[in-house]
Amino acid sequence: KATLILAIARVLLMVMPRASAATKHLVATAALVAVAAMPVMTFVVPAWHVVVEKPATNAPAPVPAPSLSATTARTIGETDAEDGRGLSTIGTAMSVVRATGVVPDEPLTAMTRAMNVTGATWKGAIALALLTGTLLMLAQMVVGIAGVWYVAKNAEELTDDAVLIALDHARDALALGREVRLLRSSRISVPVLWGFFKPVLLLPADAGTWPAERLRVVMTHELAHLMRFDGVFLIVTRIATAIFWYHPLAWSLERAGRGECERACDDLVLAGGTKPSEYADHLLAIARSMPTFDPFRSVTLAMSRESQLEGRLLSILQPQVVRRVFSG
Repeated sequence: KATLILAIARVLLMVMPRASAATKHLVATAALVAVAAMPVMTFVVPAWHVVVEKPATNAPAPVPAPSLSATTARTIGETDAEDGRGLSTIGTAMSVVRATGVVPDEPLTAMTRAMNVTGATWKGAIALALLTGTLLMLAQMVVGIAGVWYVAKNAEELTDDAVLIALDHARDALALGREVRLLRSSRISVPVLWGFFKPVLLLPADAGTWPAERLRVVMTHELAHLMRFDGVFLIVTRIATAIFWYHPLAWSLERAGRGECERACDDLVLAGGTKPSEYADHLLAIARSMPTFDPFRSVTLAMSRESQLEGRLLSILQPQVVRRVFSG
């Protein structure tokens, strides 16, 4: 089922190359959200059991297996106790009782049995390996989230007039009424938007020296992520990729979704009147300051990453590109 959903989304992206970045991001995100919800729906939605009646035959009806009641088991135990064999016989009787379904398995016993089955079969070993990969990826996400939280907690509040004016202009351009805290940190080299309920825009330490126009386009781009709920979708799609980490289509759609997400925000910046050539220059300037290793890549949407920069610049500088700017 997951392969079918991911394959359909991949084909849709291939057959609509001229669609807007916002539309392509919506397709990729919807597919990953759908496959991420599949394991949850397995436990939430009740299973349907269809009963198929078999035609009557002349064969004799099967005789039900004899079952032991709790009273019978207790009687057996009392009798054997007189012969010095009470404990062993009671254990045997209770095993028979549990096997017949009169007394359910204890949770610990059921868990132990499941672990034994998992370790004893090759299918169980594969399932255990897949689960281990998922847990490792989820742990990486948790570490990344903790790292961004630590950087934001120890960042410096920005109070420069030029920076605050640029923030007001960006909010007005997007008609965004939400409050956003501006912080500055030497631990990051590119602008990073963090949080949803109490959003924070983290800027590099040298952001105060940027030209006013660069500050404006940077903040417009980052606030566009907030307006489109891209941070929420990023976490959900990363969870989907963690669950299906072994599936190449999941990785392909996750990369495509990230790229189209950035292009959709670029379209919002350009829709505000920014010249494409000037915007491209700002992206290149920010990309030059990026380090080779980005520890927060899995949980943040950075404005300018080298892996996506070439395609974004081509999209920005091509006037015939469709730039529909509906929110995601």
